[in-house]
Amino acid sequence: MASTKIYTATDFDILTAENDIYATAHDAANATSIHADGDFWWYYRISNSTPGWDFDYEIARGFLTFDTSNIKTRIITAASLFLYHVSGGTETDAGQSTLYVVEGVQTIPLASADYGAHLTKTVSGGSVTEATIAAAFNDWLEIPLNAEAWAWINKTGITKFCLRVAGDIDNNVPTGKNRNAFASTDGNGLPADPDLFPYLSVTSIPASSPRRDTSTEDQIALKCVRNVEMAAGGRFYVDEEGKAVYKSRYARNA
Repeated sequence: MASTKIYTATDFDILTAENDIYATAHDAANATSIHADGDFWWYYRISNSTPGWDFDYEIARGFLTFDTSNIKTRIITAASLFLYHVSGGTETDAGQSTLYVVEGVQTIPLASADYGAHLTKTVSGGSVTEATIAAAFNDWLEIPLNAEAWAWINKTGITKFCLRVAGDIDNNVPTGKNRNAFASTDGNGLPADPDLFPYLSVTSIPASSPRRDTSTEDQIALKCVRNVEMAAGGRFYVDEEGKAVYKSRYARNA
């Protein structure tokens, strides 16, 4: 059994949609903005509480990719996604900040249409609640991945994940701010710290070699022995362990 740490293959980006009408922001085919600034926010927030904002709702969906081609034929037995939590979050609406990993189908490089492409991606590959996220402040947040997510891991190429908050998946209208921030490969204008890059940990075992069914071959061999050797006056029998044994008439008796 081996555990492999795989750092993100591209930047840890988010796509956001903003609008005064919640449904328009939630169901948008294209994102309003693409962010790659090192601090990533998963939130619903009502912007009219912040001077200078010209929209009421903002929804973020995050994207990660990993080169998992080295796994090849190995069998996955466990996997976790690790994010470094760099900023304490808020959860005005109970449960809406729960973070889910869903299947990623994004393009590389990321395009604004990838926002709408993940609207129907709601099957959970793993999740963590706001309480778990908060407990990992200035530390690594582990998101254990389930068997659904294991199936999304491309053993011969690039694995893609999308991150969505519960409020987004459940299509609930927010009443306030629900957000968290995590480290990225981009240092937000400062030198990025490679030790804090998002990574995927995969535990796997070698694929077992197929066991050869020898029953048919044994029957063929037995038939050959009986047809040829028995004609020479020998005798064929099966010993106590079930093994086929031939004894020539010329063999000395024990």
